[in-house]
Amino acid sequence: MLKKKHLVFLLLITILAILVRFAGRDLISEDMETAFLPWFNTMKNNGGLAALSKQIGDYGLLYQTVVALLTYIDIKPVYLYKIVPGFFDFLLAASVAYFITHYELKANTTDIDRDRKLSLSYAYVLLLPTVVWNSAYWGQCDSIYTFFLLWSMWFLYKEEYTLSFFALGCSLAFKLQGILLAPLFVYAYFSQRKFPLVKVLFVPVTFWLSGIVVYIYRLKSFDGVTIYSNQVSMFKRMWMNVPSFWVFMSDSYEKYHLIAIGLTFLILGLGLYMVISDRIHCDSFEQMLGLAVFIEWTCIVFLPAMHERYTYVMDLLLLMLVFVNRKYFGYAVIAIVTSCLTYAAYLFTNRGLTPAIVIVYIFAWLHYSYVLFSGHFTKIRD
Repeated sequence: MLKKKHLVFLLLITILAILVRFAGRDLISEDMETAFLPWFNTMKNNGGLAALSKQIGDYGLLYQTVVALLTYIDIKPVYLYKIVPGFFDFLLAASVAYFITHYELKANTTDIDRDRKLSLSYAYVLLLPTVVWNSAYWGQCDSIYTFFLLWSMWFLYKEEYTLSFFALGCSLAFKLQGILLAPLFVYAYFSQRKFPLVKVLFVPVTFWLSGIVVYIYRLKSFDGVTIYSNQVSMFKRMWMNVPSFWVFMSDSYEKYHLIAIGLTFLILGLGLYMVISDRIHCDSFEQMLGLAVFIEWTCIVFLPAMHERYTYVMDLLLLMLVFVNRKYFGYAVIAIVTSCLTYAAYLFTNRGLTPAIVIVYIFAWLHYSYVLFSGHFTKIRD
């Protein structure tokens, strides 16, 4: 056991992660009660896959197909909804461990350090409260689209562009929120100019193919786009349980949502200018992770109608950054603790955000953006 202590640790963490998720199997969230279970029952009562002939719910076509297939399994629906994203929790943790280990291998670190980082990164992802709560307690599917999104970024870093855009298309097929990371591909293009723009076509092609089962029953090949366009206009709030900049301004969606979108594009455009002017590059893994966090964090703070679950990707990216460079630790703590507070406010009706928390969160974003583009933290090792 001492010789294989890292394997023993991984086994014990896996068992613990399963038990923690099992404990939340019967919790019924508001989304589960008002949306997921009614969708499931409607599909089951209308013939499973045959029910795809009509639009049920407001999630993507691939997700609808998965739910329709689940109706053929004789297990409580609430368990089925949690088993699938729970399975992707483990895939996500294994993927993060792979990314970190591969990066450390190029850095010529010792086998002991690599094994330690592999074990800890796997454990931290699996036991991160928001990851556990999202799938096992809430019944949401953020682990699924995030799994494909992180692989899309990894393939972008490895310059395997076809696989990168294919994975991005898969991510978007499950959740529209994958689009928040799209500016990273723009940054990478102007920083590297290594992939032909025609490769981007793999995204819409993959997205369209993801709904092929639905098209057989529905004969409408653009419903996937229609669903997402309806989602954009569904929530007319400037913020929804997130530490948004607009907490201190106004919740008047009609008056300020276009201003918020314009401000977000302006800030992301300034980031693009810094890339184009060679103030920061998108070549090393750390730089790519750093820019990805900047993009996600900017969208969360400034875009309208952001939900607490939209911080899911950013928290994992920051966790990965900590393993690459420990100087990001403070930002990760602030972001992850804040996400835990917002999740707890929704799931367990605990006290949510306060003005002080929002101020700390926004200041952390501001300071992070400064150190990122000033190059204080970045160390190029690959």
